[in-house]
Amino acid sequence: MNNTLSLQKLFSDRIFRVPEYQRGYAWENQQVEEFLDDLAVLDSTRHHYTGTVVLLPIRTLTRSDSDGTAYMVADIVDGQQRLTTTVVLLNEMSRVLKSFENSKNLAKGIEKNYVKSTDIDGQPIYKMSLNNDINDFFKDNILPDNPAIDGPTVESARRLMNAKSQIAQYLKEAERRQGNTEAWLRELHKKITMQLQFNLYEVESEAEVGVIFEVMNGRGKQLTDLEKVKNYLLYTASSLSGVAEDNKEAFAKSVNDAWGQILRKLMDAELSSPANENQLLRSHWLLQYDHQSRHWQGSKSIKRRFDLRPKDDSKKLADHHRKLLKELQDYVQKLRQSCTSFCDVLKPSRNGAFAQLNRQATIRDSVVLWNKKLLRIERVATFLPLLMAARMRWPTDLQNTLISSSSVRY
Repeated sequence: MNNTLSLQKLFSDRIFRVPEYQRGYAWENQQVEEFLDDLAVLDSTRHHYTGTVVLLPIRTLTRSDSDGTAYMVADIVDGQQRLTTTVVLLNEMSRVLKSFENSKNLAKGIEKNYVKSTDIDGQPIYKMSLNNDINDFFKDNILPDNPAIDGPTVESARRLMNAKSQIAQYLKEAERRQGNTEAWLRELHKKITMQLQFNLYEVESEAEVGVIFEVMNGRGKQLTDLEKVKNYLLYTASSLSGVAEDNKEAFAKSVNDAWGQILRKLMDAELSSPANENQLLRSHWLLQYDHQSRHWQGSKSIKRRFDLRPKDDSKKLADHHRKLLKELQDYVQKLRQSCTSFCDVLKPSRNGAFAQLNRQATIRDSVVLWNKKLLRIERVATFLPLLMAARMRWPTDLQNTLISSSSVRY
């Protein structure tokens, strides 16, 4: 279903949430500044196409506010950065508008329609929820008039805090520039809620998400390799012949669950950059499928290895796809497991590293020591697949883990 909608219509009957398999808030100063600049130059008589929003409606989940208005929950497949930034901007505008007597009702309307309302029991209904790693920070530190005292602990939370500060500064400077701040804010509210236009596309299942991204990739949408691999896996899930629909959907769910865990682990270890993500994919590929590093070509290697088309033309497509499903399930499981050892090797001093070795502190300290030495000599990439393989081969064999970590000095 394709619709071009204003922000007002987009939010009118929906509650948005960012699923765990999506990365956290990623916009930096440049993206926020460009967004604000677009609004500043937007003519009051024109519409501005803001991009595509892809949603997965959760039709079994609804919430009703104290007025009886029902909202359907929808996962944001694509467009979370724009929508999150827009909510932060409107929330900051509402904060300023409260200071004008004639705009207090408008401020309340902005909060109710785009930030949060309450249900019949007085409990908050947030119009947008973010990933679990920053959702509490979003609700406790970004949205309230009186934020909590705890600061950001992960990179996405720091970016979100920076966006809030940048937007607040933009509005403060506008107050000095504008002859009538209240009128300017009202005009800005109209631009955001009525003139910004979003192309809405709704998918019906998690497996269908990959199909959407395959199309977007072909049109030049920039994604990281980790995102491309996830979306190709989801694409294959929707394209498997001779596989029951329940099994397709179960596999798609396992992909999304695994990516949620991987992204959380990488973020907790402060390894969430595209370069780190690619290093994880590459290291796992070398230890699991092909030790020749010159053969690695990022997401293209995964697509070639797990091709939907059988190499043998005489093989039945359904048989090939049933075998492919098992191989894909193994790939996802092993990549998720590899992420733990990847984070431990590259961030050995962090809390929670080498957790399986906690009961034998002496050996754990030795493993951490040798990993720190590798990091100091800046040669860890060479041995990373070996160390990850050792952890996966002997997850509870502490002596082999130590031998693998220390022997690389030779």
